Amino acid sequence: VSFLPDPFIPAWHPPRTTRTRAASERTEEAARRRYADALARVAARPDDAVALDVQLPFCPMLCTYCAADVTVTHDMREIDRYVDALEAEIALVAAHLGPAHDAVQLRFGGGTPNYLRDEQLARIVAALGARFRLIAETERLIECDPRRTSATQLDALRAMAFEHVRFGMADFAVDVQRAAGRVQSSAMMRDACGTARAAGFVTVGIDMVYGLPGQTEPGMHQTLEEVIDI
Repeated sequence: VSFLPDPFIPAWHPPRTTRTRAASERTEEAARRRYADALARVAARPDDAVALDVQLPFCPMLCTYCAADVTVTHDMREIDRYVDALEAEIALVAAHLGPAHDAVQLRFGGGTPNYLRDEQLARIVAALGARFRLIAETERLIECDPRRTSATQLDALRAMAFEHVRFGMADFAVDVQRAAGRVQSSAMMRDACGTARAAGFVTVGIDMVYGLPGQTEPGMHQTLEEVIDI
């Protein structure tokens, strides 16, 4: 469910014809039926565990390689409204599923999940915990931007029981980073990974991207060697 407008759609567009609107409504109705059917199948098996995937589509700036549906904003009130809507959706989905299910996985993806404030992330975790059973065995993973990571933040994430963290990057070649709009040094990545380990994260991962402007095979090999060393 998308609660925010696509930032790439112009504010004005020509009015749709009646035929186009009707086709759109039929498509949306079919999607709603498929979603309701999927929820019903899960509800029919109350002993089955579920995996929870939460998308937090906010970033302070846009990386030019990103294909995710994100909103660039510096207004935390906009994110608060999204969290309000997300809490309502969690309650609605849980109501369709019936008694609380065990959650074997919980993943926060983005966007940039660690762009949110600690209290905003804690609200989402609490809402999920109120509707699903977040047990000791629940694997909790969060994707983070190393440019916005701090020891204090990572400690807060650990307090929310996140045990796996993945840091995003493009490539360690500076010209590639500039082309991708994501400049971050290998020293920064090394520091972020070391801080995450010190905070007690069980696994620390690095997400890379290939096929970017200016990338070369030798440069990618060099980046991989640096990642392995980290």
